[in-house]
Amino acid sequence: MEQLPGADAAFLALETPEAPAHVGGLTILDPATSPDFGFEKLVATVGRRIRLAPRLTRRLLEVPLGLDRPYLVEDPQFDVRNHIRRIAVPGPGGLRELAELVSYLHSKPLHRDRPLWELHLVEGLRREDFDLLGRPDRFPAVEDSQPVDPRLESGSPEGSGLRRCAAHHQARVSRLR
Repeated sequence: MEQLPGADAAFLALETPEAPAHVGGLTILDPATSPDFGFEKLVATVGRRIRLAPRLTRRLLEVPLGLDRPYLVEDPQFDVRNHIRRIAVPGPGGLRELAELVSYLHSKPLHRDRPLWELHLVEGLRREDFDLLGRPDRFPAVEDSQPVDPRLESGSPEGSGLRRCAAHHQARVSRLR
C-alpha cells in the first residue's frame, strides 16, 4: 500500500466525468513485423509481464470523507482482461475514423473501482495495421527511482522488440509528413 503523491491526488480530485485527467498514447503497429500478433497474444503477454509493474495491479482506496490523499492498494480481484479491450474502427477505416474513435474512447473516465489503466487493440484500418491506445492515469506505473524492467518492453532482456517497433513507427510517421 502506498499513498498517492500530492500532485497525483490533486489531479484525481480535479477530475470530473466531463474532464478526465488521464493521459493517452496511440501506437500504430505493422502486423508484418509480427505475423502471429493478435488480441489473445496481447492479453497473454501483458498478463505474463504485469507483475513487473506493480502499480498496474493496484486500485485506489479513498480515505473516508476525503480527509487525506488516496492510497493505492493491491486489487485482489485483478484480472488483466478487465483492462484490455478489442474494438474496430468504423468504415471506411481511415485516419479520420481512427481519430474520432480515439477521441471518443479517451473522453471516458477510467473506472476508479479497479486499477486506473486501459489498453485498446484497435482493428479495421484500411492499411490493416493494428493500433494500440493506452489510457493510463497520470501517475507513473513504476516508481520514479526504479528503472523500467526491460522484460516489460519485449520478450528479450534487451527490450529490442519495443525499440524496433518504435523505430518502424517513427519511419512511417516520417513518410507521412
